[in-house]
Order: sequence, then structure tokens, then C-alpha cells
Amino acid sequence: MANTFNSVVLYGSWLEIARRNLPEDKVAELMVQLMEYGLYGKIPQNDNLAMNLIFEMAKPNIDSNIQKKISGTKGGRPRKQPKEKTYGLSNVNGNGNANVNGNVNDNANDNVPAADATPRPEGGACAPLPVSTDDNWRMA
Repeated sequence: MANTFNSVVLYGSWLEIARRNLPEDKVAELMVQLMEYGLYGKIPQNDNLAMNLIFEMAKPNIDSNIQKKISGTKGGRPRKQPKEKTYGLSNVNGNGNANVNGNVNDNANDNVPAADATPRPEGGACAPLPVSTDDNWRMA
């Protein structure tokens, strides 16, 4: 491995498997070997079959995590350019409109109430409905 990093991901399940199958001094040695592989790419040379098996089990995960780190340094997809917000009110493409609206509202309200018209009650065209104070109308 050409890249070196200052961190490596170790999973708790690896430690549990190592503790079930190895003496404590070999567990510590294996954990150091896993870290050296993840940090520097150094492949350990072990005579212990259980240590070799646990290392071979952990190696693909370490390789995958290293690949994710390398891919993460590339930066990913470029950001999208934000669109100008028009709120549906103006010409989106920026072309000016040479047409001028010549419509002018010159209507004057000339309505005069008739002399024989009856006045409306307060509150609008209809009299207000009576309000009931009886709560017995509700369904039980």
C-alpha cells in the first residue's frame, strides 16, 4: 500500500474472536499487526494458524476502509449551480418585453342607492343567526 494514514478502523468482533481463540499476549500482538497493516500496509508473518485466520478475516474490511478513505480525498461530485429564483413573476430568460400595457381602468363608480331602498341590517345583507347556548345538541 502506497498510502499511509494516521487511523485505522478495528471492529470489536475481531477482538472477541481473538480473545476466544488466542492467549492474551497473542491477542495484543494480533491487534498491533492489524493496526500496522492498516496504517503502513505491513503484512504480518505468523506461525500461529488462528492469528493468520483472524488476520485474513479482517484484511478485506481494512482494505475496504482504506479504499473509502482514498475515494473520499477525491472530493466527490461537483456542486450544482444554484438557480436564480424568479418566484414566477418575471421573464426567466432575461429578455426584455418591449410591449407596453395600454389598458387603463377609468371606470368610475356612479352607483347611487335608490330612494325607496330599504336599509340593510347591521352586519351585512342578512340578519345574524341566533346563537344557541344550549349544549344538549351534541351527540353522546
